[in-house]
Amino acid sequence: MRRLNKRGMDDKLMFIMWEFIVIVMVFVVLTMSVRGIANDTTYWKKYHSADLALMTDLIMANQGDVTINYDMKTLRQSFVAKAMLIDPLKFQIFMKEDSFFIYDQSIDKDRFPQSFIFAKDKDIKVQPSNTTSDYVILYKKEGNVGMTTNSLSESISCPAQDTTGNLSQKSFGVLALSDGIKAYSDYINSKLLTIGKGSNNEVLFALATSSTAVTTIYYDGTLNQVSNKKMACLIQRRLLQKFPDMDITIKPYDNSFEIEPFVSQKDKYMYWILININTTMITNMNISDSIAGAIGEYYG
Repeated sequence: MRRLNKRGMDDKLMFIMWEFIVIVMVFVVLTMSVRGIANDTTYWKKYHSADLALMTDLIMANQGDVTINYDMKTLRQSFVAKAMLIDPLKFQIFMKEDSFFIYDQSIDKDRFPQSFIFAKDKDIKVQPSNTTSDYVILYKKEGNVGMTTNSLSESISCPAQDTTGNLSQKSFGVLALSDGIKAYSDYINSKLLTIGKGSNNEVLFALATSSTAVTTIYYDGTLNQVSNKKMACLIQRRLLQKFPDMDITIKPYDNSFEIEPFVSQKDKYMYWILININTTMITNMNISDSIAGAIGEYYG
Protein backbone atom coordinates (compact mmCIF):
# COMPACT_ATOMS: atom_id res chain seq x y z
CA MET A 1 0.00 0.00 0.00
CA ARG A 2 2.85 2.37 0.85
CA ARG A 3 4.61 1.44 -2.40
CA LEU A 4 1.47 2.35 -4.37
CA ASN A 5 1.12 5.70 -2.64
CA LYS A 6 4.75 6.51 -3.29
CA ARG A 7 4.41 5.57 -6.94
CA GLY A 8 1.32 7.74 -7.26
CA MET A 9 3.15 10.67 -5.73
CA ASP A 10 6.06 10.18 -8.13
CA ASP A 11 3.68 10.20 -11.09
CA LYS A 12 2.00 13.37 -9.84
CA LEU A 13 5.37 15.08 -9.35
CA MET A 14 6.42 14.04 -12.85
CA PHE A 15 3.19 15.45 -14.27
CA ILE A 16 3.76 18.77 -12.49
CA MET A 17 7.32 18.95 -13.80
CA TRP A 18 6.18 18.33 -17.37
CA GLU A 19 3.42 20.87 -16.99
CA PHE A 20 5.97 23.42 -15.75
CA ILE A 21 8.29 22.62 -18.68
CA VAL A 22 5.42 23.11 -21.16
CA ILE A 23 4.49 26.46 -19.57
CA VAL A 24 8.11 27.61 -19.75
CA MET A 25 8.36 26.54 -23.39
CA VAL A 26 5.13 28.37 -24.26
CA PHE A 27 6.38 31.47 -22.44
CA VAL A 28 9.69 31.34 -24.31
CA VAL A 29 7.92 30.94 -27.66
CA LEU A 30 5.54 33.82 -26.89
CA THR A 31 8.41 35.99 -25.69
CA MET A 32 10.39 35.32 -28.84
CA SER A 33 7.30 36.05 -30.93
CA VAL A 34 6.56 39.31 -29.12
CA ARG A 35 10.19 40.38 -29.32
CA GLY A 36 10.24 39.54 -33.02
CA ILE A 37 7.14 41.67 -33.69
CA ALA A 38 8.30 44.50 -31.44
CA ASN A 39 11.72 44.63 -33.09
CA ASP A 40 10.34 44.32 -36.63
CA THR A 41 11.28 47.77 -37.89
CA THR A 42 9.68 47.17 -41.29
CA TYR A 43 6.30 46.57 -39.67
CA TRP A 44 6.52 49.67 -37.48
CA LYS A 45 7.80 51.84 -40.33
CA LYS A 46 4.76 50.82 -42.38
CA TYR A 47 2.44 51.34 -39.43
CA HIS A 48 3.64 54.79 -38.44
CA SER A 49 4.01 56.15 -41.98
CA ALA A 50 0.40 55.14 -42.76
CA ASP A 51 -0.91 56.35 -39.40
CA LEU A 52 0.77 59.76 -39.70
CA ALA A 53 -0.46 60.17 -43.28
CA LEU A 54 -4.05 59.33 -42.32
CA MET A 55 -3.85 61.81 -39.42
CA THR A 56 -2.70 64.45 -41.91
CA ASP A 57 -5.67 63.62 -44.15
CA LEU A 58 -7.97 64.42 -41.23
CA ILE A 59 -6.16 67.71 -40.65
CA MET A 60 -6.45 68.66 -44.32
CA ALA A 61 -10.19 67.95 -44.31
CA ASN A 62 -10.84 70.16 -41.30
CA GLN A 63 -11.86 73.76 -42.07
CA GLY A 64 -10.23 75.29 -38.99
CA ASP A 65 -6.92 75.12 -37.16
CA VAL A 66 -6.01 71.71 -35.74
CA THR A 67 -3.32 70.31 -33.44
CA ILE A 68 -2.75 66.55 -32.97
CA ASN A 69 -0.27 65.22 -30.42
CA TYR A 70 1.18 61.98 -31.79
CA ASP A 71 2.98 59.76 -29.27
CA MET A 72 5.00 56.96 -30.89
CA LYS A 73 4.85 54.68 -27.84
CA THR A 74 6.49 51.79 -29.68
CA LEU A 75 9.75 53.70 -29.49
CA ARG A 76 9.64 53.86 -25.69
CA GLN A 77 11.26 51.16 -23.55
CA SER A 78 8.87 50.32 -20.72
CA PHE A 79 9.54 47.98 -17.78
CA VAL A 80 7.87 45.08 -19.63
CA ALA A 81 9.91 45.82 -22.76
CA LYS A 82 13.13 45.76 -20.74
CA ALA A 83 12.15 42.49 -19.01
CA MET A 84 11.47 40.89 -22.40
CA LEU A 85 14.73 42.27 -23.83
CA ILE A 86 12.88 44.31 -26.45
CA ASP A 87 15.20 46.84 -28.01
CA PRO A 88 13.94 50.45 -28.24
CA LEU A 89 13.18 51.44 -31.83
CA LYS A 90 14.69 54.54 -33.38
CA PHE A 91 13.31 56.11 -36.53
CA GLN A 92 13.84 59.27 -38.51
CA ILE A 93 10.53 60.71 -39.75
CA PHE A 94 10.33 62.93 -42.82
CA MET A 95 7.21 64.93 -43.64
CA LYS A 96 7.35 65.86 -47.30
CA GLU A 97 4.93 67.85 -49.44
CA ASP A 98 2.67 64.86 -50.13
CA SER A 99 3.85 61.96 -47.94
CA PHE A 100 5.66 60.64 -44.87
CA PHE A 101 8.93 58.71 -45.15
CA ILE A 102 10.23 56.74 -42.16
CA TYR A 103 13.79 55.41 -41.94
CA ASP A 104 15.21 52.87 -39.51
CA GLN A 105 17.41 54.94 -37.16
CA SER A 106 18.34 57.53 -39.79
CA ILE A 107 18.37 58.31 -43.48
CA ASP A 108 22.11 57.53 -43.51
CA LYS A 109 21.66 53.97 -42.19
CA ASP A 110 18.52 52.83 -43.99
CA ARG A 111 18.26 52.37 -47.74
CA PHE A 112 14.71 50.99 -47.60
CA PRO A 113 12.33 53.50 -45.98
CA GLN A 114 8.59 53.02 -45.76
CA SER A 115 6.32 55.78 -47.06
CA PHE A 116 2.65 56.67 -47.28
CA ILE A 117 1.02 59.54 -49.18
CA PHE A 118 -1.59 61.95 -47.84
CA ALA A 119 -4.11 64.23 -49.55
CA LYS A 120 -3.02 67.57 -50.98
CA ASP A 121 -4.93 70.82 -51.12
CA LYS A 122 -3.93 73.65 -53.46
CA ASP A 123 -4.89 76.20 -50.80
CA ILE A 124 -2.89 74.57 -47.99
CA LYS A 125 0.91 74.74 -47.84
CA VAL A 126 2.83 71.83 -46.33
CA GLN A 127 5.95 72.72 -44.33
CA PRO A 128 8.49 69.88 -44.90
CA SER A 129 10.43 68.79 -41.82
CA ASN A 130 12.06 65.78 -40.18
CA THR A 131 12.71 64.53 -36.67
CA THR A 132 14.03 61.57 -34.66
CA SER A 133 11.78 62.35 -31.69
CA ASP A 134 9.28 59.79 -30.38
CA TYR A 135 6.73 62.56 -29.78
CA VAL A 136 5.57 64.82 -32.60
CA ILE A 137 2.85 67.42 -33.11
CA LEU A 138 0.93 67.54 -36.37
CA TYR A 139 -0.74 70.88 -36.96
CA LYS A 140 -2.75 73.00 -39.35
CA LYS A 141 -2.42 76.68 -38.61
CA GLU A 142 -3.50 79.58 -40.80
CA GLY A 143 -3.36 77.58 -44.03
CA ASN A 144 -0.10 75.78 -43.21
CA VAL A 145 0.30 72.11 -42.32
CA GLY A 146 3.41 70.74 -40.67
CA MET A 147 5.09 68.58 -38.06
CA THR A 148 7.01 69.84 -35.04
CA THR A 149 8.40 68.58 -31.76
CA ASN A 150 7.94 71.86 -29.93
CA SER A 151 4.76 73.17 -28.35
CA LEU A 152 3.00 75.49 -30.77
CA SER A 153 2.76 79.07 -29.69
CA GLU A 154 -0.66 79.86 -28.28
CA SER A 155 -3.05 81.00 -30.96
CA ILE A 156 -6.75 81.66 -31.27
CA SER A 157 -8.71 78.78 -32.74
CA CYS A 158 -11.69 79.99 -34.75
CA PRO A 159 -14.85 77.98 -35.60
CA ALA A 160 -14.28 75.37 -38.29
CA GLN A 161 -17.60 75.78 -40.11
CA ASP A 162 -17.36 75.77 -43.91
CA THR A 163 -17.99 79.33 -45.14
CA THR A 164 -16.50 79.22 -48.64
CA GLY A 165 -18.13 81.48 -51.18
CA ASN A 166 -17.67 83.44 -54.41
CA LEU A 167 -16.40 86.92 -53.59
CA SER A 168 -17.21 88.20 -57.08
CA GLN A 169 -20.90 88.01 -56.18
CA LYS A 170 -20.65 89.76 -52.81
CA SER A 171 -20.29 93.29 -51.56
CA PHE A 172 -19.22 94.65 -48.19
CA GLY A 173 -20.13 97.88 -46.47
CA VAL A 174 -18.48 99.97 -43.77
CA LEU A 175 -20.56 102.20 -41.52
CA ALA A 176 -19.29 104.86 -39.11
CA LEU A 177 -21.40 105.22 -35.96
CA SER A 178 -19.90 108.63 -35.12
CA ASP A 179 -18.44 111.55 -37.05
CA GLY A 180 -15.04 111.08 -35.42
CA ILE A 181 -14.46 107.80 -37.15
CA LYS A 182 -16.00 108.56 -40.56
CA ALA A 183 -12.72 109.26 -42.37
CA TYR A 184 -11.34 106.06 -40.90
CA SER A 185 -14.34 104.03 -42.11
CA ASP A 186 -14.23 105.63 -45.59
CA TYR A 187 -10.65 104.43 -46.00
CA ILE A 188 -11.60 100.88 -44.99
CA ASN A 189 -14.59 100.96 -47.31
CA SER A 190 -12.41 101.91 -50.28
CA LYS A 191 -10.22 98.90 -49.51
CA LEU A 192 -13.17 96.49 -49.33
CA LEU A 193 -14.57 97.77 -52.64
CA THR A 194 -11.60 96.11 -54.36
CA ILE A 195 -12.42 92.75 -52.74
CA GLY A 196 -16.15 92.36 -53.26
CA LYS A 197 -17.61 93.83 -56.44
CA GLY A 198 -20.89 91.90 -56.55
CA SER A 199 -24.44 93.04 -55.90
CA ASN A 200 -25.23 90.81 -52.92
CA ASN A 201 -24.90 92.73 -49.67
CA GLU A 202 -22.97 90.26 -47.54
CA VAL A 203 -21.40 91.86 -44.46
CA LEU A 204 -21.75 95.28 -42.89
CA PHE A 205 -18.79 96.33 -40.76
CA ALA A 206 -19.96 98.98 -38.29
CA LEU A 207 -17.31 101.03 -36.50
CA ALA A 208 -17.68 102.77 -33.17
CA THR A 209 -15.25 104.31 -30.69
CA SER A 210 -15.11 104.59 -26.94
CA SER A 211 -12.64 105.30 -24.18
CA THR A 212 -12.95 101.80 -22.72
CA ALA A 213 -9.74 99.81 -22.30
CA VAL A 214 -10.83 96.93 -24.50
CA THR A 215 -11.45 96.94 -28.25
CA THR A 216 -14.51 94.70 -28.68
CA ILE A 217 -15.65 92.93 -31.83
CA TYR A 218 -19.38 92.14 -31.64
CA TYR A 219 -21.13 89.57 -33.82
CA ASP A 220 -24.82 88.82 -34.34
CA GLY A 221 -25.57 85.99 -31.91
CA THR A 222 -29.16 85.43 -33.03
CA LEU A 223 -28.77 84.13 -36.59
CA ASN A 224 -26.03 81.84 -37.99
CA GLN A 225 -24.11 82.43 -34.79
CA VAL A 226 -21.21 80.09 -35.55
CA SER A 227 -20.44 81.56 -38.99
CA ASN A 228 -20.79 85.13 -37.68
CA LYS A 229 -18.51 84.34 -34.75
CA LYS A 230 -15.99 82.90 -37.20
CA MET A 231 -15.67 86.24 -39.03
CA ALA A 232 -15.28 88.14 -35.74
CA CYS A 233 -12.68 85.61 -34.58
CA LEU A 234 -10.67 85.84 -37.80
CA ILE A 235 -10.52 89.64 -37.49
CA GLN A 236 -9.47 89.36 -33.84
CA ARG A 237 -6.75 86.84 -34.66
CA ARG A 238 -5.30 88.97 -37.44
CA LEU A 239 -5.35 92.11 -35.30
CA LEU A 240 -3.55 90.32 -32.47
CA GLN A 241 -0.92 89.09 -34.90
CA LYS A 242 -0.18 92.71 -35.82
CA PHE A 243 -0.73 94.16 -32.36
CA PRO A 244 -0.04 91.37 -29.83
CA ASP A 245 0.02 93.75 -26.85
CA MET A 246 -3.45 95.17 -27.47
CA ASP A 247 -6.50 94.04 -25.55
CA ILE A 248 -8.98 92.79 -28.16
CA THR A 249 -11.96 90.55 -27.48
CA ILE A 250 -15.04 89.19 -29.27
CA LYS A 251 -18.54 88.67 -27.87
CA PRO A 252 -22.18 88.36 -28.99
CA TYR A 253 -23.90 91.69 -29.56
CA ASP A 254 -25.51 93.05 -26.38
CA ASN A 255 -27.76 95.77 -27.95
CA SER A 256 -25.45 98.50 -26.70
CA PHE A 257 -25.39 100.36 -30.06
CA GLU A 258 -29.07 100.47 -31.06
CA ILE A 259 -28.70 103.83 -32.81
CA GLU A 260 -29.14 105.14 -36.32
CA PRO A 261 -27.97 104.57 -38.94
CA PHE A 262 -26.89 101.15 -37.62
CA VAL A 263 -30.41 99.95 -36.75
CA SER A 264 -31.78 100.52 -40.25
CA GLN A 265 -28.68 99.59 -42.21
CA LYS A 266 -27.79 96.25 -40.59
CA ASP A 267 -30.94 94.52 -41.90
CA LYS A 268 -29.88 95.21 -45.49
CA TYR A 269 -26.97 92.76 -45.18
CA MET A 270 -26.75 89.01 -44.63
CA TYR A 271 -25.03 89.69 -41.33
CA TRP A 272 -22.90 92.33 -39.63
CA ILE A 273 -19.84 92.82 -37.43
CA LEU A 274 -19.57 95.78 -35.05
CA ILE A 275 -16.09 96.84 -33.94
CA ASN A 276 -15.89 99.17 -30.95
CA ILE A 277 -12.36 100.57 -31.08
CA ASN A 278 -10.60 102.16 -28.15
CA THR A 279 -9.98 105.82 -29.04
CA THR A 280 -6.29 105.61 -28.16
CA MET A 281 -5.83 102.85 -30.72
CA ILE A 282 -7.27 104.53 -33.79
CA THR A 283 -4.10 106.36 -34.81
CA ASN A 284 -1.95 103.27 -34.26
CA MET A 285 -4.31 100.56 -35.40
CA ASN A 286 -5.01 100.18 -39.11
CA ILE A 287 -7.65 97.47 -39.14
CA SER A 288 -8.33 97.55 -42.91
CA ASP A 289 -5.73 94.89 -43.73
CA SER A 290 -7.02 92.67 -40.92
CA ILE A 291 -10.62 92.93 -42.13
CA ALA A 292 -9.61 92.31 -45.75
CA GLY A 293 -7.48 89.34 -44.77
CA ALA A 294 -10.27 87.89 -42.64
CA ILE A 295 -12.71 88.15 -45.56
CA GLY A 296 -10.30 86.30 -47.85
CA GLU A 297 -9.79 83.56 -45.26
CA TYR A 298 -13.51 83.32 -44.47
CA TYR A 299 -14.67 82.85 -48.06
CA GLY A 300 -11.53 81.23 -49.48
